Amino acid sequence: MDPNENGVMASISNALNKLANCMIVNACWVVGCLPIFTIGASTTAMYATVQKNLIHDQGYPFQIFWKEFKRNFKNATIIWLLVLLVSAVMVFDISYLFEEAGNGHGWGLMYLLIAVVLVFLILTTLYTFGYIAKFDTGRWYAFRSSFIIMLMHPFRNLLFLALGALMILVISWQIWLILLLPVTYMISFTQFLEKSFYKLMTDEQKAEEDERNRNYGAEERREQKERERNGLD
Repeated sequence: MDPNENGVMASISNALNKLANCMIVNACWVVGCLPIFTIGASTTAMYATVQKNLIHDQGYPFQIFWKEFKRNFKNATIIWLLVLLVSAVMVFDISYLFEEAGNGHGWGLMYLLIAVVLVFLILTTLYTFGYIAKFDTGRWYAFRSSFIIMLMHPFRNLLFLALGALMILVISWQIWLILLLPVTYMISFTQFLEKSFYKLMTDEQKAEEDERNRNYGAEERREQKERERNGLD
């Protein structure tokens, strides 16, 4: 077979394999979210799996996901349940104050402030799940650090809010897309957050991170292409 044809077939095979891995990760996330109280652990595991497997071609998605799910279950679940409780109270307050504002009570406009705080809380929580997946640290430290990182990227936050809202809208229109869109969203979020984490690391930590994240799969494919070009196969 012509070397160029080998290259095309290899590219198609790699693309199909990546798509299959995306669907596996997404399916694991959906299953992990079903009990509701495990959404935090499932999202944290998804972040770790996207970073390790989908971005850096390490390991197998199914095994990585459930390993990370178990490893971060306690911290992620506690944070998720606390955020869920606080969010429920805030949604109730927003609903009540919105109604009061509609009745002509000026103080009812406080629902706008609470709505902004709720958005900050949701964003910080998403950042925190990534932080927990990345670093072994305490829950409060992870949440506080994530809040600071979140405040440092206001425009990026708006982008992720818009993409998240669009994703929810599309899924509500075509429910089957829940099998693919969440992992697509997480890939873009993970790539951004990993860059933010990298900037906060020391030189020693960066060296360890570079070695840990070496894309062995990509290197192997490049070597394969070189062999095909040189006619060594």
